[in-house]
Amino acid sequence: QGDPPRDAKGRISLTSRWWELPQFEGIHERWAAVAAGGGELRFHDECDDWRGRNSKIGQEEIRLLGRAKDLNKQLQDLCARSAADQLVQALLRFLLARSSGQTPDLSEVSRAATWARDASGASVEASMRVAEFLKWAAFEDQIVSALQGAAPSPKLLRELREALAVGDTAGFAGRCACSWQGPGTEHVCDLLRMRDARALPVAMVLLAKGATEVRAQVAEGLTNSAAVEGEWLLKVVGAGALPPLGAMLQGGRSDSRCMYSALLVLKNLSAASESRPAVSEVGFVGRCAEMVLNTGYGQDVSYLALAILNNLAKASEADAEAIREQGLKVDSVGRVKKK
Repeated sequence: QGDPPRDAKGRISLTSRWWELPQFEGIHERWAAVAAGGGELRFHDECDDWRGRNSKIGQEEIRLLGRAKDLNKQLQDLCARSAADQLVQALLRFLLARSSGQTPDLSEVSRAATWARDASGASVEASMRVAEFLKWAAFEDQIVSALQGAAPSPKLLRELREALAVGDTAGFAGRCACSWQGPGTEHVCDLLRMRDARALPVAMVLLAKGATEVRAQVAEGLTNSAAVEGEWLLKVVGAGALPPLGAMLQGGRSDSRCMYSALLVLKNLSAASESRPAVSEVGFVGRCAEMVLNTGYGQDVSYLALAILNNLAKASEADAEAIREQGLKVDSVGRVKKK
């Protein structure tokens, strides 16, 4: 029922009062007391202990009475219920730990899931769903780790790119990536606003393959203030931002926010001496000139496109000549105007 709660990094998690959410209505009250962390869940060990005690009692009954009660069925039922309980508690502890900013180990959930399956504490369908969740959570953790640790592996970036490309209708990875990208983009943009270069590789994937709203958000996060440091702009260019920004300019009017966000980034990049040569080399003159000349794009879009052309014309005579060839005037100091 509804979208699952998310932590500040976009991962599936649980809020502190999770049992009040509609999808958990009727949940067993003892599970509401489960907290993140704590000691090891030892239900499995306790069941092994009960089996051992039962065996010893049975042997003693045979010695004294010549026969023993068969409690195996009762023990099997008890172990099945205990295994199911441990699995639920392991999942709750994992999700609650995420909500507090941790990246908990999945091994506790994995062990509990294996026992629940073997002890008939979980149905085949439930076991399959838990197995898929483990894969899902691991993929989310890989993405988040790539944003806050060492450089992400090319394999992870390729998998994320491919998953976003296929969308949420094709395969597990696609569903996971598309589910994470919305809430996860907020975390990525927070890092970009803090000029954390570790976020750039994942940001470039989102800029190229994310949903329209996601691409606009990431673009806005790249250069979100008027006073952007040249060193940061060089990192943005070096991370590979220009090709996806160029692709964002090719959208139609339905992608107006995406187009506007890309133009805003290119305006900042073209205004800085450090990054302007890269903008000039890629060749945005023709598309920007079209936006200036065609009033159908709107005043805001035309204004940003004109600002980019002004930045390029003032710094390069070659760019100024290319702008003239598009049907615009460029005066002696590099100011661009319509004829």
